Amino acid sequence: MKGILLDTNVFLWYINGDERLSVTIRETIENNPSFIMISIASIWEIGLKHAKGNLVLNGGFHNFIFSTIVDTGITIMPITVEHIETSISLPFHHSDPFDRIIIAQSKSENIELLYTDSVFKKYIKS
Repeated sequence: MKGILLDTNVFLWYINGDERLSVTIRETIENNPSFIMISIASIWEIGLKHAKGNLVLNGGFHNFIFSTIVDTGITIMPITVEHIETSISLPFHHSDPFDRIIIAQSKSENIELLYTDSVFKKYIKS
């Protein structure tokens, strides 16, 4: 297995124990801890949501990144030129740039993407 990329919502729901996250997704994460990845785009998105006051991070953004991501061993996937090229070639089912780059990363790296947004299915099939 090369890795499992988590969409931002999946990551946040997982770490917060949100009951909206399916048992299947939760078990996939828990059964594959060394393969779990999060995009740097998700970290950026989380930071922006926190800065706007739409997401509370106990201890602030810096503490969140280190205590929740780095210390747990989750791999942070950088954004490459290939990811950007894939992103701009995707059909515009979705206009959110964070979601588009996460989908592109999954496709470019040929890794599983765990998501909750039903629009993502249109990209997975294409």
